[in-house]
Amino acid sequence: MHQHSIDTEIIQLLLEGEFHAPRSWLGFHEELKGKKRREWVVRVWEPSAVEVKIDWEAGPQLGEGEPMQKLHEAGIFEWRGKSRPKLTPYRLHCRFQDGSVLNCFDPYYFQVHFEELDQHLFGEGSHLRLFEKMGAHPQEIDGVRGTRFSVWAPNAKRVSVVGDFNGWNGLKHPMQAIGSSGIWELFLPGIGQGMFYKFEIKGKGGEVFLKSDPFAFASEMRPSTASKVVHLEDYVWQDESWMENRRTQDPLKQPINIYEVHLGSWKRKADQQDRFLSYR
Repeated sequence: MHQHSIDTEIIQLLLEGEFHAPRSWLGFHEELKGKKRREWVVRVWEPSAVEVKIDWEAGPQLGEGEPMQKLHEAGIFEWRGKSRPKLTPYRLHCRFQDGSVLNCFDPYYFQVHFEELDQHLFGEGSHLRLFEKMGAHPQEIDGVRGTRFSVWAPNAKRVSVVGDFNGWNGLKHPMQAIGSSGIWELFLPGIGQGMFYKFEIKGKGGEVFLKSDPFAFASEMRPSTASKVVHLEDYVWQDESWMENRRTQDPLKQPINIYEVHLGSWKRKADQQDRFLSYR
């Protein structure tokens, strides 16, 4: 298939919110031009942007940047040029229709973190430290601070991270599907402690769900339900007295609470004469 046809198909999937592998096309890539010459390619998806510039000198001072070519009016841009001596995280300077601007690192520059061993252990149900991989984890990659998000959604067409930082727009930050594991991942620069988020999930039938993070370390106070980015390492435990008291107790001689639910009658199919659910 011709490269232009491939690009057109991918752009359409991005606009429809159904692209499961954005890292394969967005972000930085090195492509062969001619027999020997290689060129650098960067593609950006920034909905509603009218102009995007790329700044390779991503130091503390913002540079002017080089203009990117607009591939689609919806906000898809591309830069092509000669390779540089060293690849480092680059900044994007985005200008929008309302005059607002955004200066940020490109999320799709960063590689996925959920490695093959993690996928294998997860697939066989023997991964004992999933809490270190799934959910939201603030960290620094290549000198850039941000948060890595991971979630399991095996039947989704597309999963995105949404929050106040992107106007809760599910088209803006689609996550990368990791092989056939059902896990989706994305590192978002600039997202840190205290920010609220959810996952927007598009199902195979086109339905869209907004879900809290099942691996979140913190959440909004009810009745709000957004998940919250926190540094688990910074949490100060206050259970010293309870832990000390536990050492002197025999758990086999203590009262317990048992909670039970009958799954068959917990929920019913209203459109099928209110019948009980099965286990299938």
